[in-house]
Amino acid sequence: MIRSGSFHGGSIGALTAQDVRYTRNKAGTIVYAFMLGWPEGAVVLRSLGSAAQTKPGRIEHVELLGSSLPPAWRQAPEGLQFTLPGHRPAIDFAATLQVHLAA
Repeated sequence: MIRSGSFHGGSIGALTAQDVRYTRNKAGTIVYAFMLGWPEGAVVLRSLGSAAQTKPGRIEHVELLGSSLPPAWRQAPEGLQFTLPGHRPAIDFAATLQVHLAA
């Protein structure tokens, strides 16, 4: 079982790509989605959907930090759907998306 809050001993080993943490810049124009494992295949981030209760707004652009290859993505009502490029950046145990929101 993973307890909420800071990391507790061996619980970090149980984290996967389904464990996502979010933060944003001060202007509120960029959201960073940290997946605590490397996602395989298609992924949906429900918090960034056009119909999400979080009301993120329209997404203009998505980048995978550490990579020059862009992820394939689209924003749908149920979430931000994306697939990462086959090449992993230097860090292969987690992935961070930089999500640019429309002004």
